[in-house]
Amino acid sequence: MQEVRTRHRLAVAALAVVTVFRFLPATAATERPVTLAVQFRGADAPARLTVPAADADATLASLAAMSEVAHAERLATYKVSALAANDTFFNEQWYLQKISAPTAWERSVGNTSVTVAILDTGVDITHPDLRENIWRNPRELLDGRDNDGNGLVDDINGWNFYDGNNTVSPAFESFTDGGIHHGTLIAGEIGAVGGNGAGIAGVNWRVSIMPLRVLSSSGVGDVVHVVDGINYAIKNGANVISLSFSGSNRSSILDDAIRRAAEAGILVVAAAGNDLTQNGGNDLDVTPLYPACSDGPNGENWVLGVAATDEADKKATFSDFGRRCVDISAPGIRIFSTLVKNDAQPGFDASYGGFYRGTSLAAPLVAGAAALLKSASPGLTLPQLRDALLNSADGIDPANPTYAGKLGRGRLNVARAMTMLTSQPSAPAPAPTPAPGVPPEPIPVPTTALQAIVTANGAGLAPEVALWRIDGGNLSSFLAYGATFRGGVTAQMADVDGDGNFEIVTVPGTTGGPHVRVWSLGGKLKSEFFAYETAYRGGVALALADMDGDGIADIITSPTGYRAPEVRVFSATGVRKANFLAYASGFRGGVRIAAGDVDGDGDADIVTAPASGGGPHIRVFAGDGQALASFFADRTDLRTGYLVAVGDVNGDGRDDIGLLDVTNGSRIRFVTAFGIGVGEIEIEGFGKGFQFALGEVNGDGRDDLLLGIQPTSRLVIRSYDVIGKLLKETLLGAGTAAGPIGVAPATGLGL
Repeated sequence: MQEVRTRHRLAVAALAVVTVFRFLPATAATERPVTLAVQFRGADAPARLTVPAADADATLASLAAMSEVAHAERLATYKVSALAANDTFFNEQWYLQKISAPTAWERSVGNTSVTVAILDTGVDITHPDLRENIWRNPRELLDGRDNDGNGLVDDINGWNFYDGNNTVSPAFESFTDGGIHHGTLIAGEIGAVGGNGAGIAGVNWRVSIMPLRVLSSSGVGDVVHVVDGINYAIKNGANVISLSFSGSNRSSILDDAIRRAAEAGILVVAAAGNDLTQNGGNDLDVTPLYPACSDGPNGENWVLGVAATDEADKKATFSDFGRRCVDISAPGIRIFSTLVKNDAQPGFDASYGGFYRGTSLAAPLVAGAAALLKSASPGLTLPQLRDALLNSADGIDPANPTYAGKLGRGRLNVARAMTMLTSQPSAPAPAPTPAPGVPPEPIPVPTTALQAIVTANGAGLAPEVALWRIDGGNLSSFLAYGATFRGGVTAQMADVDGDGNFEIVTVPGTTGGPHVRVWSLGGKLKSEFFAYETAYRGGVALALADMDGDGIADIITSPTGYRAPEVRVFSATGVRKANFLAYASGFRGGVRIAAGDVDGDGDADIVTAPASGGGPHIRVFAGDGQALASFFADRTDLRTGYLVAVGDVNGDGRDDIGLLDVTNGSRIRFVTAFGIGVGEIEIEGFGKGFQFALGEVNGDGRDDLLLGIQPTSRLVIRSYDVIGKLLKETLLGAGTAAGPIGVAPATGLGL
C-alpha cells in the first residue's frame, strides 16, 4: 500500500475505494514524524499515515471517531528472532531425528498440493534444494501483465511486499548476515527436497513454499507489510503460515488478519521470541510479544506460539516462555539448513550452513510438521490439525522444572501426530477362489510372494512375450503378433476368463491396431478382439483388474495416441462393460492406465495419466467411470506424459500410485490416491521413459519396483524397495537386441 505523508489531509486507497478525510490543523513538528496504521471497514489491507509527532494523538482520536475506520493505531514493527550463527559447519540435522521425522516419512514425505507461506526476509528460490518446491501461482504468467487480476504483476512465485515487486529472493541491500539468510534457513527446514542424494532434507520432501517478503534484508518490518502478506496467503490458498519474527506492540490490525486466516482454516505458527540479553528468556505472560501472543479475545487459539529446546529437551537459554502464548516447543539450537549463495558477494559462497539458533528456527519445524500432516490427511480441519500437533507432543516438564507448564504441551513429535491422524489400513481384498478341477495350466495358490514375471519387448524389437520364474528360468515364450511387427507389446497376467488359471493379455504399441489378445500361460491363443476402431494405429495401454466384483479380472484399455481419451472395460471375449472419458473429449495426447485398490475400500480403481503433451493431471475412477479423486503430480503449467503403475509400496493395505515423467529423467514418485507422497526413487543409468512395474519381491508385505532392461544380449530384471535399495537382479535368458522391455509381475501362480 502506498505511503502518504501529509499534515492536513489524508488520501488512502482501500481496495478500489478512495476516501478523503479532513483532519484538525496540525501544530509545528518538533519531533520525528510518527507513522500510524489505519484499517478501514470492509477492506482487508491496512494503510500507513505519517504525521508530526505532536499531531499523533489528535489524529488517532479523529480517526477513531470516524465510522469508516475500524482500527487506528501507532504502526507496530517487528524484527526477526533468530540469533547469529555461533558454531562451525557440521553436516548433520539432529533436529529431524529429535522430532521423529524419519518415522513420519514412512506415512508421507509431503506433497506439493500443501502450501506453506513464509512471511520473512525472502527465500532464495534458485537454491538447488528448494527450487523444485517453490510455489507457483497457477493463475499468473511471466508476461508483464496482471493475469489473475490481483493488482500484482507477474507474482509467479509470491510477492515482495517490502519493495513492492515480484522479487521474492533476499536483496543484498542494507543487509545483515542473519537477516539475508533468515527466510532461506526457514524454507530449508520446512521443505528442502529430500531423497535427492544432495544437500539436506526438509520436514517435507515435497511441499509448495510460498515466499512472501515482508521484512528487510536486515530482518525488520512493520504491520502493514505483514498484513499484506497474510492477506495474500489467504487469497492464494495457503494451508500454513510461518511467522518467525516478533514485536512488543499489539496490533488490532494484525489480530484481524490472523483471525481471517484462522477462519479460512489456515494454521498460523509464530516464534515465541528470544531474549538477547542472555537472562534466560522473557516470560510472555508478563511481557507479551506478537504475533506469538495474538490469540483471540475469548481465548481462541489463533496462533501456535513456539519456544525453542535443545538436544536434551531443555529450554534453550535464550527462548521466551509463558503459559498463555507458548503452545508447543521444538528444537531451536544448532540448526543446519539452506543458505543464500551469491558468488558475487564475499562470504556468501556456501549453499548450506550452521549452526544457527533461535525460536525463529523452532517455529518452522512446527509449520513443516503441520504441512506433513496435511499431506497425509488432506481433509483435516484447523482444530484437528492443531490438536494433533499439541496432543502428540512429548512432555518435557521433568527436564524443565523451572518452566513447568510454560513451554506448551511439550516438544514436537510429528511421528506420533501422524499415527494419531492416520486411520488403520483396510484389509486387502481376498484372492478369488480357484475353480474346481485340474486344469492344464498352473492353478493359482493364494500367496503374496512374487512367483513369476512376464516380459514383452518394446518398440524396435520382435513382438515376443515370455514368462519367467523369479529365479530366471524360462517357462514359455511366443510371438504375440506378426513376426515383422516392431511397434512394441504390453503384456499383463490375471485370470480374465474365470477358469481358475492365469492368462496373459497383450496389446500392441504404436503403429499396431487396437488388437487385444488373450493367451494361456503356455502361449496358446484363447480369445481376441479390437478395443477401438480397427483403423486406429496410436497404441493401446492395458490394465487388468476385477472392476465389477465378480471374482474375474476385467481387461481395461486406453488409447496412448491421437484419439479421444476413452477408457474401456471388457470381458475376456471383448464384451464391453463400461467406457468413459478420462479427460476432456478434445484431448489427443493419449492416456496411460493402471488398476488397483488405491482408496482402500476393497474395490479396484482405475488410475489415469496423460501419455504425452498433457498437464500432470492424475485421476482415479471407479469401474463404472465415476470420478473418485484427482490431483496434479507437478506444476499445472507443465505439458508432459507419465507412465503409471499401482502397488502397495508402504504396506498399509492400500495400493499406491507410481509415476514416472517420461520427459524428465528417471525419478519415480509414489503417491496415494489423493497425491500424498509416500516415497521416491531416482534410478541411475536407465535414461528417460524406461518401463516399470510394482510387485512384491522379498515377502515383507510391501510391493517393490521392477525394471526390465536389455543393455546387451541378456535381459535383466532389477527390483528395488521404495527407498531405492537394490533387492534383486535376475538374468533372464538371452536376447537378440538391446531395447526397452515391459515387465509385469504375478503372484499366486503356484510355480
